[in-house]
Amino acid sequence: HLGGAWVRAHYQMAHQVSVYREAAVVLALSKREAEGYTALGVSPKRIHIIRMGVEPDLPIPPEALNSATFRRQHSIDEPFVGFLGANTYDKGAFTLVEAVMQINLEGVPLDLVCAGPQAEGLEAFLARQPSEVRAIIRERVHVLGIVDETTKHRLLGACSLFALPSQVDTFGIVLLEAWLHSKPVIGANAGGIPDLVEHEKTGLLVPFGDAGALAVAIRRLLAEPGLAVRMGSAGHQLVQHYTWDQTYQTLLEAYRVALTGTS
Repeated sequence: HLGGAWVRAHYQMAHQVSVYREAAVVLALSKREAEGYTALGVSPKRIHIIRMGVEPDLPIPPEALNSATFRRQHSIDEPFVGFLGANTYDKGAFTLVEAVMQINLEGVPLDLVCAGPQAEGLEAFLARQPSEVRAIIRERVHVLGIVDETTKHRLLGACSLFALPSQVDTFGIVLLEAWLHSKPVIGANAGGIPDLVEHEKTGLLVPFGDAGALAVAIRRLLAEPGLAVRMGSAGHQLVQHYTWDQTYQTLLEAYRVALTGTS
């Protein structure tokens, strides 16, 4: 993962950098991560980019295709933004709450559904908001915690759009999962996300931590359904090139290079 200075400190310790430099092969999940290794003194010739993948040919569970069921279970009547991941500041969960609250305060009803670990941190953040905002939060923000695969796909199938405004993702596999459902996505222009999301084509990119810019991007996708459909469709087409079989083949080649010393 990339992220701020305090995050980088956890993977740029002297002994870790020494391992990177001495390894026969170094695996990176994105071009941005590969550039990070190069900046630490790793030869580009020894860096292999191993992209993550999904299984686009596997059918989505039928129960996940019934968006009405998910909405009914969580009492959602309005459009909603989906989020999957650790419910932390660095993952963009706090900024996403601020953006959704800003839109609601402008008089546009919008829900937010967050699923993933560290829900208690997000709950504490919500509790610190002003009283007028907390009243909206109680109605509009749904914190599910860790969910199973079926619930994850139900969320993705039912959401109006998906957001991952994170600064610590070297790849962002949940974006691929959102594209499996042909959903438009918004990501932070940080970490490895720009390597995956092409701004204005497969999604929208906003500065990390900028709730105002994130709110603008959300409002745009809600106001321009044709654009949202085009971006979701473009993402769905792109995801066909991110399969676990392709990941395996690339990883196999990296191991071959490591074992034989030839490229």
